[in-house]
Amino acid sequence: MSNQNQPCLTLDQLVTYNKTHLQPGEKTKIEFHLKECEFCRTALEGLNQESDTKRTKITIQQIEQKIFASIKSKPKINWQLLLAAASVLAFVLYTGYQKTIERPIEYYSNKYGDNFRTLSYLESQINDNFRTNDNSLIVTNPIGLTIFDEQLTFTWEKNSERIVRLSILNNNGNVVFDKDLKENIFFFMDNLAPGLYYWSLEAGFNTIHIGRILVLPTDD
Repeated sequence: MSNQNQPCLTLDQLVTYNKTHLQPGEKTKIEFHLKECEFCRTALEGLNQESDTKRTKITIQQIEQKIFASIKSKPKINWQLLLAAASVLAFVLYTGYQKTIERPIEYYSNKYGDNFRTLSYLESQINDNFRTNDNSLIVTNPIGLTIFDEQLTFTWEKNSERIVRLSILNNNGNVVFDKDLKENIFFFMDNLAPGLYYWSLEAGFNTIHIGRILVLPTDD
């Protein structure tokens, strides 16, 4: 169980420790923390996993189970701990799933047809970093074009109390999912037909982040 008075290790600390690029004193300090903190031990185990898709999915599920178990067992949630675990979850997702995207989006539209064609006005908003003229919302996952396979984890940081709205649109611009979110993490697990989708995270009128989701046919 984690020591509530001791903050969790950052992702940079875990990666540096994993690569043994630490001074002896700092290494000892981190090793002591790892003995006390179940979340950081789980996160470190996740970083040690191979980055192929199947192994990555196992790691994600294990970390999620730790997060939800913590929420249920604590009447007062340690949000710093939760967000630290979420950051590692985002890192594992990025390093594992990003490697599976080896072809340009045009490959899928040429192979599978209209459901994979890009939508020009949303593409231009992605390219222009659309309406992100303040730092009240920083999206930490997903990053870039993301393949959706059973689950997609959204994580972000916000510097205000504004509710964040997550919307998912198909490549015709129709909204297929829409939800207001109070916390800084959300697990999307709805079934989506094969095709190209766009997500947007919005915190007030002045801040919108937009990205792409690819749902592949099972034979790809």
